[in-house]
Amino acid sequence: MESKICDLGTVNDKELKFAVIVSKYNGKFVYVRHKKRDTWEVPGGHRELNEDINDTAERELKEETGAIKFNIKPICDYLCDYSLEREIDDESYGRLYYAEIQELGELPNLEIGEVKLLEHMPDKLTYPKIQPVLINEVEKRMKIKKLIDNFQVRNIEVIYVPNLECAKNKILNLVPTNVSIGIGHSATLQKMDITKTLNDRGNTVFDKELAKEKEECKVLKKKALLADWYITGSNAISVDGRIVNVDHSGNRVAAITYGPDNVIVVVGINKIVDTWEEAIKRVKNIACPLNAKRAGFTPPCVKLNKCVDCTSTERVCNSLSIIEGQSIKGRIKMFIVDEDLGF
Repeated sequence: MESKICDLGTVNDKELKFAVIVSKYNGKFVYVRHKKRDTWEVPGGHRELNEDINDTAERELKEETGAIKFNIKPICDYLCDYSLEREIDDESYGRLYYAEIQELGELPNLEIGEVKLLEHMPDKLTYPKIQPVLINEVEKRMKIKKLIDNFQVRNIEVIYVPNLECAKNKILNLVPTNVSIGIGHSATLQKMDITKTLNDRGNTVFDKELAKEKEECKVLKKKALLADWYITGSNAISVDGRIVNVDHSGNRVAAITYGPDNVIVVVGINKIVDTWEEAIKRVKNIACPLNAKRAGFTPPCVKLNKCVDCTSTERVCNSLSIIEGQSIKGRIKMFIVDEDLGF
C-alpha cells in the first residue's frame, strides 16, 4: 500500500471509495483500535452505496470515536486546489479530512474497541506506510492555514501553490505586460527563470544580475526601487505573520518596504518557522552563511556556519527587515511554494 497527494479534480467523485479523518480532541490526536487488531489507526472507512463522501466522513468519525460535536472539512477546503489520493492494491481513491472534536460521547458498539488520545503517533500502526503521510500532510496544511490567517489580518495576501512552475504561471497571469518590474536577487527566482520570461514577453525588467559592471548594477538596483512591480524571494517567514529578510546593500528590503506599488514574494516551504524570533535565527544562521559563501565573501559565519555578530567588512547581514503588516491591503502578495527552495 502507498499513498500520494493529487490535485483536486483529478479524481472523479465516483472513484472516491473511502474517507480518512485525522482528528484532534483537546489538542491531541485521536487514534482508534479495531477489535480484531492490536494496532492503531486514524478514523476512517468505506463509502456506502449512493452516500456523499462528506457524509461518509461524518458517519465514520461518529461511529469510530463517539464524537458528538465536531467541525470537519476536507483538507483541500482548508487551503487550495488539493485533494488526497490513497493508492491501494485495487487502485481505489479516498479523501483526507481534518476534524476538531469538541465533545466525545460513548463509543458505539461496532468494530472499534478502543479510542486513544495521543500527542504523537503510536509505534504500532495499522498502516505504517500510509498514516504518517496523511498525518504529516494534515499538520503541514493546518500550519499553512494558520499562517495564511495571520498574514491576512496584517493585509498581506498569501497564495499557496504546489510547485515553482505553478507559482510562475500565476505570477505571469497576475502581472501586466505593460509594466516595469524590479527583481530582488533570489536563488528561488533564478531557478524560476522569471527575469528572462518577463523580458521575452515585453516587460521592462530591472535585475542587477543583468548588469555587466558594478556601476550598472547600482543603477539597476535604484531603478528597481521605482518600478511598478517588484518580485523577490525571502529569507524566512513565520507562522505568526512576519516576513524577515537581511540584505548586504539594503536594496531588496527597501523595495519590499516602500516604493513599488505591488510586491510579490516567492518563498519555499523550507523557509517557514513558527515565530519571528525563529525567523531571525534562521536568517542569521542559515541564510546569511550560505548567501555569503555564494557571493564569494568570507565573514566568520561562512566557516562557523553560524552567526557570531561580527563586524567584518564582508558581512552580508547589514540590513535586517521585519515586515509585520502593511497599510495598503494587498500590496504585498506572498506565494508559498510547496517545495524546498533557495537558502
